[in-house]
Amino acid sequence: MPEFHAPYNFIPVTGKVGGKDTPKTPWAKLTVAEAGSIRHDYWPAGLNSGRIVCRLTLLTPTVVGCGRCDDGNVAKLVEPYRVGGKLAIPASSLRGMIGAVAEALSQSALRVLSDKVMSVRKQMNSAISAIGLLKRKQAGDPLVLMPFTTGPIRSNGTHQFILDYKWAQVFTGRTWRNILPVYLDGYHYDHAAEQLSKVGGSFLDRAGLETFRGQKNQYYYARLAGPNLSVTNALDLHDTALMATLKIKTGNANFLLGQRLAANCPVPISQGEFDLLPQAEKVNYTKGVLFVLGIDGRAANMPRTKKHEYFLPLPSPSSSLPIEDAAIETYRRLNKAVIERKGEVYAPQAYGDSELASGRLIRFDVAGAGNAVRELSWSAIWRQPVDGTVHDFFRQISSDLLPWSSKRERLTPAEALFGMVGAGKHVREDGSEEKVSRNLASRLRFSDARTLPTDEAKQSGEVVTLKILGSPKLPSAAMYFAPRNAGVQPTTKPALATDVPRGRKIYLPHPPEQTATQFWKTTNPADADSAAQKQRVRPLEPGPSFWFHIDFDNLSEAELKLVLTSLSPSDEFVHRLGLGKPLGLGAVRVEMVRCCLIDRLARYRDFSLMQNRYQSAIVGKVGAPPVEIYPVEAATPAARREPTDQSLIDEHTLRVLGTVGNPAKLKPGEPVCYPFADGQQGDETEGFKWFVNNDDRHNNHRQVLGEVVADQTLPVLRTNHGH
Repeated sequence: MPEFHAPYNFIPVTGKVGGKDTPKTPWAKLTVAEAGSIRHDYWPAGLNSGRIVCRLTLLTPTVVGCGRCDDGNVAKLVEPYRVGGKLAIPASSLRGMIGAVAEALSQSALRVLSDKVMSVRKQMNSAISAIGLLKRKQAGDPLVLMPFTTGPIRSNGTHQFILDYKWAQVFTGRTWRNILPVYLDGYHYDHAAEQLSKVGGSFLDRAGLETFRGQKNQYYYARLAGPNLSVTNALDLHDTALMATLKIKTGNANFLLGQRLAANCPVPISQGEFDLLPQAEKVNYTKGVLFVLGIDGRAANMPRTKKHEYFLPLPSPSSSLPIEDAAIETYRRLNKAVIERKGEVYAPQAYGDSELASGRLIRFDVAGAGNAVRELSWSAIWRQPVDGTVHDFFRQISSDLLPWSSKRERLTPAEALFGMVGAGKHVREDGSEEKVSRNLASRLRFSDARTLPTDEAKQSGEVVTLKILGSPKLPSAAMYFAPRNAGVQPTTKPALATDVPRGRKIYLPHPPEQTATQFWKTTNPADADSAAQKQRVRPLEPGPSFWFHIDFDNLSEAELKLVLTSLSPSDEFVHRLGLGKPLGLGAVRVEMVRCCLIDRLARYRDFSLMQNRYQSAIVGKVGAPPVEIYPVEAATPAARREPTDQSLIDEHTLRVLGTVGNPAKLKPGEPVCYPFADGQQGDETEGFKWFVNNDDRHNNHRQVLGEVVADQTLPVLRTNHGH
């Protein structure tokens, strides 16, 4: 099977430097007497202040935008950042790029880490297929559910279809004909268009078909072939005449999916068509509704195996089930999480949104006694929640790894350097509340990166439409989590008791032969269905160097060493910057050219204002700063050696980081790309396929993202296929 590198890997998060807990500073000690170097009120003797001048080189085309332009195209055009009309790179992007490395090296808190609710895709054997109608008896009452039809039923050991206990309770008093759905075929996968399409002339190709919304004029009628027997009766697979009236999936196990339409009723008819029938014929028809998800405008993102929608008989007799509060709360949490990550909840298009509301059809499952609804979903295989949020998983390693909040009391090294903002008022341990939030300004100030006045950065000559920037969403166990104990087989659903997060995400560099093909360009820029997920850019091309500086105050020797190491963890290290990193854009190299130091006490001596601002400098490996923009820094004498105090740098993390960021550690000949299934390379429409295959319960060869081993070749994954 072909191999490939995933676009990213992880730097382990341990909360330890050199095997000991990361050094931390209690917030309570940030006082005039005890603050040490973490202060802005004056410059104590023995600390370092000054300016670091850096050169930034683009190794691949790079996109750092400052907004999106609505020029009439669905795929928005990303506008480049400019200063004084010239192309530049914003200080905020540089600060984020360097800050992320400093966080990792010092095993500091993850300053940007959303506390997301996580969920995983349900397995086929736990699909939710029964369909019912949400309703309220009157305004203000809680939602209840009217059961319409059952989901697939597996045959038992005696080759019979029997409702198990809980569903027998749900559908008590009804017939098989009244609880089995009718599958209405009419979709197929169009290989030329690479998306789902309607079969011309089919029932689903009719205009105006939509899911029932509780309106009287939305009823349909059909002649049903299913058995008019009580659901207490078993259906025998050996009864060939009976089986001919049913829709059955055969294989290692047989599943009853639904019923068929009568031979003289090829499709359901509308209310208007039904009204024209003679009264003698009307009695042969069953009143029902349609459950139509719809594919218009989202065909490219629908599974290519989808072939049908449903006709559902109206319940007779009708009944209602209460819905557990936990079921509604879980649905709303999952729905919100999907929307927040800009995913789509595939509710019927007729509903316009995915909220729970009276008069809407939805899939459901019931508790073991069949007396209450315990789960709700629009699709049969949707999501199920993970026990624990993102913060819960990292909290198990150390609570000081979480972003700064009212619940934390100690600053990690990167927070002390780059600053942080408190979220709301701080509640003391005794329960009392401080009147102000706890915030700390950074002791590092980044400038924008610009070219020399005589140089001009160039953009690509054409506007390029990027591929969809997709990735597996949390909590993909194959990518984001690892078993807590070595030798344990990874699961598809991480749990607090058994799994740990892999660490900080970092993007791999791409091999030169891959970037030479402009791998980031979409192969189908005109595809209307996916255009809204894509962006158009004119990347900055490699060429003139960019220059920026970092002004710093009151850094200890260890803090200065951390900053300098974060700029260039190794000579081969490649930073990733801006948009499109998973596609190969934004590979840059940062080099410290000169670190100029200010003697604050000397600045206040006689005649000091007439002297050079900087008294000494640490010289980098790439010459002097350009005098056109850094004349004072270029003239500063090299009278200082680089700090050697590495007490804030975890040596193992430094080696792992240097391995991930080194293009020479890629496996020769293998691309860096999103995972893809066999025969799918270059296919931009079904990025989920590899993950679905990998998580299949019949897959005995599940793959997980390999751990980065310092100084070794980076791990690869393999293509896969369905089971």
